[in-house]
Amino acid sequence: MEPQAAPTVEELWQILQEQREENREYAARVEALEASLNDRECEAKEDARTLRPRRSPVSRVSRAGLLKAGAASVAALAATEIAGSLGAPAAEASASYAAGTFYADGESGATVGFKTGTYTTDFYGYAEGVLAYGQNTAVVAYGVDSTGSLNYAGGVYGETASGFGVKGVCHTLSGVGVFGTSEGGGGGYDSFGVLGQSYTGAAGVGGISASGVGVLGQITGSPYPPDGTNVAVYGTGAGPSGSPLGKIGVQGVSDTNTGVLGTSGSGYGMEGNSSSAIGVLGQVSGSQLPAYGTNVAIYGTGAGGPGSPLGKVGVQGVSDTNSGVFGSSTGGYGVRGLSASSVGVYGSSSTSFGVEGVSSRSYGGVFASTEGTGLIAEQISTLTASTGASCLYALRIGTNATNNAYNYTGPLIYGNDRPTNSGGGMTPQSTGPLLQLDKNGSTKLKVDGSGNLTLGGSVMLTPTTAATATDGSITPPAQVAGYLVISIGGTQYKLPYYNS
Repeated sequence: MEPQAAPTVEELWQILQEQREENREYAARVEALEASLNDRECEAKEDARTLRPRRSPVSRVSRAGLLKAGAASVAALAATEIAGSLGAPAAEASASYAAGTFYADGESGATVGFKTGTYTTDFYGYAEGVLAYGQNTAVVAYGVDSTGSLNYAGGVYGETASGFGVKGVCHTLSGVGVFGTSEGGGGGYDSFGVLGQSYTGAAGVGGISASGVGVLGQITGSPYPPDGTNVAVYGTGAGPSGSPLGKIGVQGVSDTNTGVLGTSGSGYGMEGNSSSAIGVLGQVSGSQLPAYGTNVAIYGTGAGGPGSPLGKVGVQGVSDTNSGVFGSSTGGYGVRGLSASSVGVYGSSSTSFGVEGVSSRSYGGVFASTEGTGLIAEQISTLTASTGASCLYALRIGTNATNNAYNYTGPLIYGNDRPTNSGGGMTPQSTGPLLQLDKNGSTKLKVDGSGNLTLGGSVMLTPTTAATATDGSITPPAQVAGYLVISIGGTQYKLPYYNS
């Protein structure tokens, strides 16, 4: 079949004029039908309208009015497109724009306010089902009931097999492609400006950006992200500079799983930054919030309020082949743990360090307790083999760099029992020993606060020996009180001692 030749400009213009004449005749017939239907409806529904005053934001029109508006709008849109392509006079083109209000109340079979569509592309190139222009809003849709009151119906519904159900595009840097707002009252969270839902494992709401923010969440009053921010999800509850809002940027809640999960192949799984507060806060349910002014990178608490201890772990680190918790500092604490009634810092590892703290200038680890034990070194659990490892191990293994000759001048182990009265009360008295070592419940070595040494076993000495000695002038008593057994060079000797 030979393809039909495209109509000429003159032929198209003639078709347009004929269509306009037919529209005028059709409009006249519709007006007559509208008048008849209006008279009947007014008599039948006057009482109902009086009892149920309309609150609809849209104007109600009769079914005949819908027909008239629909026909006028469709014809106007087609005329506008053709006239624009033919270069028709400006007066003709501007007069072809029309506005319409379409209402479907389910009465008299009116279940669709306005329906149109294109299923194939004709020779004019039209593919849009509805094409609307507006100086303020192109399309306004309300979900209302038969009285015109807003109900739970959808204002705009879009559905597609593989494209976009609803698509919004903004061509400026300060506009919005799709905007959703919710005015639900009562302080609840069951009303949504924009809701995305998925039943097939796909994303309920997806945001993609090549160089900006994929999904942006803001508390009212918070500023937009700085230029150049390139993240998948950005949530802010911070106010502008000098006007803090104190809201939460992103909150994750779960009853049996992870509230917020961060995963990274080569970067940070989760990062928290704060210039004057807490970067990342972890709390056991029921624990007390950090004190005002706390400024740390990560804060974990399992402590309850005063008089209501929880006894939970603040921070726990577990590793199978590396450090459970690693802390490093160049001038402060590598790791610092505080607890009111339980564990300040707890680390567990099967083959490496449970807790490791490294510092180049200060303390590798500080363990502090107000009325408990600052540090406990334990070898616990069920043994699977004999072990020669120390329960508490102090080691110096530093070295000097080339051309350096620095030395250690401090003690290997240092203790200072020195209570103070800085709290304003009486100075606490320290009456316990400085050092005490027990074996199976029996004290074998103890140094009291005065420096007196108590030994609970034999004294093994390895002093320097001499071949000769100067005799003394003191005659020892005839009766020996006892002997002190010592080992010198591997040989045991008995040294006598006397009462006076």
